[in-house]
Amino acid sequence: MKKSQVIFLFNTLFIFSPLFSQDEIKSLYNSGLEVGSQAKFDSAHTAFRKVLELDSLYLPAKFNWQVAEDVLSGQLPEAAARCYFRAIQFGQLDSLDKKIEQLDTALQISPDFGLAYNERAICWANKAEYDKAIADYNKATQLLPQWPEIYINLALSCDKSKHWEEAKIAYTRFLELAPSSYDWYIIYARKRLYELQNPDSIR
Repeated sequence: MKKSQVIFLFNTLFIFSPLFSQDEIKSLYNSGLEVGSQAKFDSAHTAFRKVLELDSLYLPAKFNWQVAEDVLSGQLPEAAARCYFRAIQFGQLDSLDKKIEQLDTALQISPDFGLAYNERAICWANKAEYDKAIADYNKATQLLPQWPEIYINLALSCDKSKHWEEAKIAYTRFLELAPSSYDWYIIYARKRLYELQNPDSIR
């Protein structure tokens, strides 16, 4: 398991729809990104909502639906959201530096954009720059304290960089917040937390 990439691993948790294939759902998701990057936020909101109706565990759609929702409700500037959606598109192409550039711009426009910090942290983790990842995850948890997905990512980056105490705190918080549908991640977090609390158990 690549500990720094849990957001991407969340993509593997699917509830299969009898009417739509995963390719069709991914196509709908990508269409949401495209219209979001064009500032067509009503259309993006609709596309991501439809994805979640078909597959409630498609976590990127959850994040992106929230971004579109925040724009439509006036809580997030449109320019910041456009940069965010472009960043996600660059991430799909493994263009991490370009993704970071877009997220930097989004955060300059909207310094309290929690999901942008989370996405930038994912980039840092994938570049093995864990201290930067941890700093961004911590900022994201301050802004979005009820999002378990961010805590598991924080825990994994702390774990990878041997910040054991911080990892224990983050795993614990994830377990407090995670819904039962995240069963695989709950099992992993419980196991890893036990190992950190009882280091002799893995010798």
